[in-house]
Amino acid sequence: MKCLYRNSIMKSIKITIFLVCFFNFIYSQNREVLILGTAHYSNIKSDSITSVQKQKELREILDAIKKFNPQQILVERPSVQDSIFNMAFEYAKKGQKLPKDINWLLNNEIYQLGIKLAVELKLPQSVQGIDWRLPDLNSNDNDFKSDIEKNYFFYAKSVLSPNIKYKADNAYSESIAAIHHQFEKYYGIEKNISLKEMYLTLNDRKNIEKLYLANRLSELYLDTKFGAERTEIGSFRDYKTLRGALNTIKPDAKRILIIYGAGHTYMLRQLFMFSGQFKLREIDEFLR
Repeated sequence: MKCLYRNSIMKSIKITIFLVCFFNFIYSQNREVLILGTAHYSNIKSDSITSVQKQKELREILDAIKKFNPQQILVERPSVQDSIFNMAFEYAKKGQKLPKDINWLLNNEIYQLGIKLAVELKLPQSVQGIDWRLPDLNSNDNDFKSDIEKNYFFYAKSVLSPNIKYKADNAYSESIAAIHHQFEKYYGIEKNISLKEMYLTLNDRKNIEKLYLANRLSELYLDTKFGAERTEIGSFRDYKTLRGALNTIKPDAKRILIIYGAGHTYMLRQLFMFSGQFKLREIDEFLR
């Protein structure tokens, strides 16, 4: 009798575990993330995002992303700047010009893409920052939240010191330079390169892997003594950014748009895929 009771209990536990795993899987598949790798609009080359032509091209990008219909928009800025984005959001909703102290946003993808989308989609809030940045290395007045943060700051400060003499590995440096040369025309706003071409290029899966590794390994190959340490600081930022995103994403947000510099998106994609909580969507599904 006891054996039958024990077997019944074990069977109930197994069914419960199965149902929990099943519904967690179903729930995770209902949550989608579109990670949009971008050039920084502030990098004005032969054109500006505010020009008539680029605004026309931007309209195509906005309409494409609206098909994804994001419920939350995250951007490459620290969360301490969210108050600025909230202010810009309120001005944009009213169709008013940005005041002088925040009009730098006009030449920024945060406003032109993120905030404009938030307004057009009638989202309840503006974009939110998820980036992590080192405190000012030249300041003695940083507000550290923990001893770990303070110790990491001084570690990074010593590794990134301009007094360190570099011994570059030229053979590797040349291969990295070749990758940057291949994509450098997409790093800013160019008159003869459409935003559509830029976004399709900077979100191609093979391209973003090259860009990420070129950015990370350029530090590694730059210096034969401290290159690994310098590379680690950049990788640490990627992990902190993911943590920032997971902390910021609302429990009820089913579709999340992340607008980030294309040089970072490869690792962000890997981290989001490995989490098992989200299905990744691609910009070329909506922009054809």
